[in-house]
Amino acid sequence: MARKVDEERVRRLWEREAGSGVWWIRYRTREGKLKREKVGRKSDAIDLLNKRRNERRIGAKLPDSLRRGGSSSKF
Repeated sequence: MARKVDEERVRRLWEREAGSGVWWIRYRTREGKLKREKVGRKSDAIDLLNKRRNERRIGAKLPDSLRRGGSSSKF
């Protein structure tokens, strides 16, 4: 059975009860802990999932001193 062209599937995003209009996201934190959040509308869920993914990417690449916003005076 072919999938609808206008319906885009986003990984880690689902509607627990079909037709309810309540969407959930699933992601991992910087520490690797699995989290789930109830969001609401699908568009809001996609935006929040992208935000959570970006937070993890930023946190994984920056050293602790930059992540906390503190200044390092090693010079």
